[in-house]
Amino acid sequence: MDKGIIALTFASIISLFILSDLAWNKYQSELINHVDSIAKSDDNCQLNVSACEASFQIIDESSHLTQTTFKTVKLSIDPNPIPLLKPFNLKVKTGLDRINKVVVEFKGKEMDMGPNQTELALQNDGYYTGQGVLPICTIDTMNWVAQVYIQTDKKLFLSQFNFVTHNKVVQNTTAQNKSS
Repeated sequence: MDKGIIALTFASIISLFILSDLAWNKYQSELINHVDSIAKSDDNCQLNVSACEASFQIIDESSHLTQTTFKTVKLSIDPNPIPLLKPFNLKVKTGLDRINKVVVEFKGKEMDMGPNQTELALQNDGYYTGQGVLPICTIDTMNWVAQVYIQTDKKLFLSQFNFVTHNKVVQNTTAQNKSS
């Protein structure tokens, strides 16, 4: 095969990855700009250990009396610890009303791991459920944030939950190299 064709193909593939990454980042920044309310879970709560909760402060000014209420979002992942390269179950329970869509997005904190979203389906028990999969990372410990987007008929809510994964493949390889 001609070296020029190989180089052109390689350059085209790299350009495609760069352009898709730029488009994804632009979409993400636009999405964040449209979020009406953001709630973060307690930093001490880690999804890789247990379910976590975040609360939104809702201010209702529809009547002549302003009312403030708090609505929670609870996210759980099963099994724990959260596996890599294997499906896991997602479960969201929320007190928000008139929900149109619930999406969970996973983002690496120190490293961009690419787009990873799962739309959840409403179940008869009021929970939104689905399955997610996390990629494996070349580093041993990876810090993540699970972002739960809840689109109601009027607003877009975002709740954020922290967790950590451990790459057992890297751990096992490191241990084998030390024993050699």
